[in-house]
Amino acid sequence: MFRGTLVNSRAPVAVALIIIAGLIAISVFGQLSERRYLHLTTPYQAVVLTNGQTLLGRLENPDSAYPRLVDVFYIQNQVNPDSKQMSINLIKRGKELHEPAYTIINSAHILLIEPVKPESRLGKLIEDFKTK
Repeated sequence: MFRGTLVNSRAPVAVALIIIAGLIAISVFGQLSERRYLHLTTPYQAVVLTNGQTLLGRLENPDSAYPRLVDVFYIQNQVNPDSKQMSINLIKRGKELHEPAYTIINSAHILLIEPVKPESRLGKLIEDFKTK
């Protein structure tokens, strides 16, 4: 009789632990699924890679293992030797010997993605480049 009472008193504790474990699993799964969806709100994004290189472009399929960057630009800084003043040049990818139309990036090498606002300095440089 003592043994039956002990088993019956553990049943509610076991059920409670199972329910708590289920709620934790649902919570973790919900957070993981939220992290996989990236909502990009600007036409162009700055993609900083783990090697320090920054590419600018329109990021397609940002949630995939290999997102595609189209309409790609990169920044080249130049220092005027006379005035020592630095200028920023925006270079459009595609003029290289192999003339790439897009760039596919291994997402493991993406350090961060930032929006490029159209009214920002870079946004204006991109717009000026496209109107020329």
